Amino acid sequence: MSNKKLHNLQILRGIAALLVCCYHAKSFLNTTNIKFGDLLFKKGSIGVPLFFILSGFIMVYTNNFTSKNTLKNVKTFFLKRIVRVVPLYYFLTILFFLLVTNYNDLLNDGAMRIIKTFLFIPTGGYPPLYVGWTLNYEMFFYLIFGISLFFKKNQYVFLYVFFAISVFIIPLIREHHFSINSKNGYDAKNYLDLITHPILLQFVLGVFIGNILPIIKLNNSLIKKYVITSISLFILYYFNLFNFILSDLVVCGFLVFSLITLDQSNITLKSSKTLIYFGDISYSIYLVHPILIICLPKLFTTIGLFYLVDTMLFFFIVLTLTILSAIILYEIIEKRLTSFIRRLL
Repeated sequence: MSNKKLHNLQILRGIAALLVCCYHAKSFLNTTNIKFGDLLFKKGSIGVPLFFILSGFIMVYTNNFTSKNTLKNVKTFFLKRIVRVVPLYYFLTILFFLLVTNYNDLLNDGAMRIIKTFLFIPTGGYPPLYVGWTLNYEMFFYLIFGISLFFKKNQYVFLYVFFAISVFIIPLIREHHFSINSKNGYDAKNYLDLITHPILLQFVLGVFIGNILPIIKLNNSLIKKYVITSISLFILYYFNLFNFILSDLVVCGFLVFSLITLDQSNITLKSSKTLIYFGDISYSIYLVHPILIICLPKLFTTIGLFYLVDTMLFFFIVLTLTILSAIILYEIIEKRLTSFIRRLL
């Protein structure tokens, strides 16, 4: 597989993060008779399957361990994933506790829920920083991918078989229900809900795209047609002009595949450094925006600017401050802190 930079995928990551942000902030645009928020961003949550498919692909694309020591490779893989995901998520979850969470609710939740949040263990509900629910699936996928490294040449066979069993077979033989009167039974149900969820197929599709890409040879004319068709289908689906079972999987997968083939081709396109940078800060955008969406209305009300909260302008204030906050978090935590942690490890 070519080692060309994946600029178009990087741009897609930034777009996915902004779509999720706008989806959660869309109520600020619904302040007029025309519900612009619902009209423009009702399907903004589609950024999540884009993220998941991209994650699956990137794991294959960067799977270039050279050491013959399999245990060392697995350890390196897990350390890299933890360092990439954990510092920013922990920092913003703690910030969320300090700024948003009602302390009585926090105490009522108990220490166990907090511990599970930091260990990416499902609790049956959303974590305090609610977008963190996706990281539970992300970390579970990383866990299975890391284990798959032990199978060496049969790594991807193991992955496909495992997820086929977890998503398709286990639900067929699963008990009809677990007693929520039993703490262990309730925990078991949460675990099963996680490992059998169809959303995991989005990671698997990303892995599949990464596996088939080296053996697919497409000419430039066909690649251009794929890109135009995939973008058109994505826009049509985004605005609810068609729908079918697993449409998120198909539409997002086709878009990711076409952009990857474009990145790997010799077609020369001028990439915007600004849009690529949005891809760099996409993780920060994704994690920080819930805090601002909740805190900014309270802050504006406190300082006497409450009248702005009920205007469409407030949506753009939230979006602008989200981007600015993400830039700061990326430069300080994602780049400097994680680099420092990597050196320590």
